[in-house]
This record gives sequence, structure tokens and C-alpha cells, in this order.
Amino acid sequence: MTERIWPERDLSWQAAYLWAVTRPEVSSEAIAARLDELRDAVLEAGVPAEELFGDPAALAADDAAELGSEEEAVRSSFGSGAKHTLLLIGVILLVPVIPLLIVLLISTGWEIDLTARALAFSGCLALLLASCAVIRALHDAGRPKGVVAMIAVAALLLVAAVAVAMTTDSLPLLAHDVPTLLVGLGAAVPGAALLLISSLLPDAPLREEWSDEQWTRRFRAALLSRGLSRHQAAERVRELQTDRGATAGSAFEEYGHPVAFARRLTEHAPDAKKRRWMAGGAAELLVPALMLVIGATSTDFWWWVRVLMVGIGAAWLVLNARSVWGSRPWKAAE
Repeated sequence: MTERIWPERDLSWQAAYLWAVTRPEVSSEAIAARLDELRDAVLEAGVPAEELFGDPAALAADDAAELGSEEEAVRSSFGSGAKHTLLLIGVILLVPVIPLLIVLLISTGWEIDLTARALAFSGCLALLLASCAVIRALHDAGRPKGVVAMIAVAALLLVAAVAVAMTTDSLPLLAHDVPTLLVGLGAAVPGAALLLISSLLPDAPLREEWSDEQWTRRFRAALLSRGLSRHQAAERVRELQTDRGATAGSAFEEYGHPVAFARRLTEHAPDAKKRRWMAGGAAELLVPALMLVIGATSTDFWWWVRVLMVGIGAAWLVLNARSVWGSRPWKAAE
């Protein structure tokens, strides 16, 4: 049987469609099936996909609205289980390794002296990055109390990292003339190990057994995570309980997964959108601000490396600030 493939002329259209339709709420299986449908239609019609379907982004938006579900968004989120959380932590720990290795090679050459202060600073920074990943996972899972607790942990780690970076005492010398590439390889081990573990874990299905008390508690927490105030969340819960009345079925049977239901209810709520924008914007500004602070306070690097870090951090901060401001929820009304 001849394999049916996309015509070469339509590969760019297919890529644009795939890029636009790939969203958390649309499963990979649904995307694959839809791509097969589109390909077959193109082959049967014998005309370019652009002519047959029009703009790929517009079609992708329509398909995402039809094929997507909040349940899939929850299932594929970083808070859906250990697999996705470990994946996020692993990626975040690996991202700084290459830039760090380049800086070390330029500033110290092919060999480096390892001090307790350098290891302490690296450990604080790695734990800080990991805690940021856990914050994101807890937020996606609809656990605001966990988010608050981890933010406190991250703040303490940030203070510790800055304190270590600012000290002039190098502390004990642990190893002399260690190959810089070996140091970079060692820095990559934790992140790579987490990615490996994540790849071996199965996808966790959404929980389907909830008592009404458990469902309500998780639903209220998810509403808070999605940006509603405590008063607004309590009102939604009361409204839901009033609407249900003496319904025989459970809350899960009637409304589905509590986090997915909370996402549906708060998707277009103005106050919730504004709070989500503020929280997301703060997260986007955190990393460049952290780079700027570390570059300004660290005494481990040559002066030009510190200037470079401050410059990159400042430029990145400005670009992210512009992006965040451009995505403000009330922009359309201006």
C-alpha cells in the first residue's frame, strides 16, 4: 500500500498549521487524526492546501476550539503528575548549562579551581530554578497553598544565592585545575537524570474518584489558582452547591474534573484574567531580573563577564516587560 504523504508544495502550510494547533488543550492523537484528514482532502482535491483551506492559523484556531478540552489541558499540564513535573525541572536545570560553560571557558580557560563557595552558589541557584518549576507545577495543579509555600522557599534560596555571591571569602579550595568541560558535564547530570526518569514514567490519567468534599475543596483551590479572589471563589462554590441541590450524582459526575471545570469557568472572567496576567508577567520578569542581580553582585567572574550578564539581563528584562505589557487583558478595550 502506497504511503500517503503531504505534497511538497504544502509542507510549509502543514508546518504553520501544526505550529498553530499545538496547544495544551488539544491532544496529540486528535492533532494527528486531523492532519490525516487534511492531507487526504488535499490529495483528493489536487489543489494547494492554502487554496482549499485558507489561512492555516485561522483553521488551527477553529480546530483547536472544536478538538480541545480543558480536561486535556489539565492532563498535559506540568501539574498533572510526576512525569511532567520532572520534565519541567530537568529542562530548567539544563538550560543554563551551556551558557555557564561558555562563560567559564572564556573567563577561566580549560581548567578551573573548585571552591566551596562556588559549589554553594551553584547549589542555591539550581535549587532556586527547581523551586520555580515546582511553583509552576503546583499552580497548574490548582494548589495555591503549595504555591505560596514554594514561593517562600524560592525567596529564601534567592537570598542565600545572593549572600553567597556577594561574599569575598572563597571558602575552602576543594579541587585544583579541574577540567572545565568536566565541570559542565557534572552540572548537566541532574537535569539529564530527571529527563531520563521523566521519559520512563507513564502518563498519569486524570483522577476519577472524588468524594464531593474532596472535589469541592480542589475546585475552590483551582479557582484561586486561576485568579479569583477568595470571596469570588466562595461565591462560585455556593452557587454550584445551590444549583446542584439534591442531585443524586456526585459533583465529579456532573461537572467533571474540578481543575478542568475551574478553568472553564474562569477562562474569560475579567478579574481572573487580570490576576493571571500579573502572575504570569512577574514570572516572565523573574529570570532576567535574577541574571541582572547575579551579574551585579557576583565576585566570581571577570568584570567584563559581569557587565555582559548585567547587559543581557537588563535587555532581556526590558523585552519581557514590553511583551508582558503588550499582552495586558484590557488592551483590546483601549
